[in-house]
Order: sequence, then structure tokens, then C-alpha cells
Amino acid sequence: MPYFRTLGFEILPRQTIADFLTAVADPRTPANKLNPASKTPGSAEQRERCFQMSDEAKVVFESVPGSTQAKCTSLTRVPPQSIYTLPFHKQVQACATRQFQVLWGDKVSFMGKFFLTTFISLVFGSLFYDQPATTSGVFTRGGVVLYYCLLSRTKD
Repeated sequence: MPYFRTLGFEILPRQTIADFLTAVADPRTPANKLNPASKTPGSAEQRERCFQMSDEAKVVFESVPGSTQAKCTSLTRVPPQSIYTLPFHKQVQACATRQFQVLWGDKVSFMGKFFLTTFISLVFGSLFYDQPATTSGVFTRGGVVLYYCLLSRTKD
């Protein structure tokens, strides 16, 4: 919090870090300013400019490998008026990669769920084997689908 104190912001008593950061990001919240007459950055652009000129920014950019603006802008293929920095397929890819990394962190649980799901899928798939293609097999198919839906909802 020393960085924000140098900008003129103060954390209020009994205020959580998340509430403080939300209040700092909201320009309509003057309660967190040490001195209302001080030159605390009000807009996002002013805060960004202050951060980029600070010593903390230099430390962050040096500690993160490949954290340059050129790299970020070369990856984007979104329209200039878009509020997003990545196209949709890149967002999905990043989220899927992250979720896989989270799952892979707990290999025992991940492998257990994977093999159990595969086994249950094979069992339920075999229930459709040799079902008549007439209306006499409709009741059985509906029961299997209902049972599978109920089981898949209670498995997690």
C-alpha cells in the first residue's frame, strides 16, 4: 500500500484490500484521498501514467519476462474500437489452458474423475446396445438418458 499512499490515497480503518482497490479505481469516491486538495490521479489514464513513471513499474517490468507493450499489441487482432485486448478464440484458449493447469495440479483427483467418467460413459453407452429401433425401445432410452442426467449432476 505504500505506492498508493505516495499517490495520495489512504486505506480507511476496517477496509479490506479489495474494497480499497475498488475505491481507488472509482473516480467518484473521494473518501480514500489523504488530502482532497492534493493532486491524486482521478482518471484511469492519469493513474496509468503515474504508474508507468514510478519505480514500482520498472521493478515489475524487469521481473516479468517479456512484459513489453509491443508484445501485447502484436498478438491482438481485434478492431480498434473493441474493449477487449484478445480475440474470442485466444480468450477461450487461455481459459482452457489455465483450467487444465489447475486440474493438472491435482493429478490424483483429475485422473480419478477422468477414469470414472470414461467408465460411466462406457457403461451407459452399452445400455443402448441392441435396443430396438421401434417405439418399444423409447421407454428404455428415456430412462437411461434420465438416469445419466441425474448421475452426472450429482457426481461433482
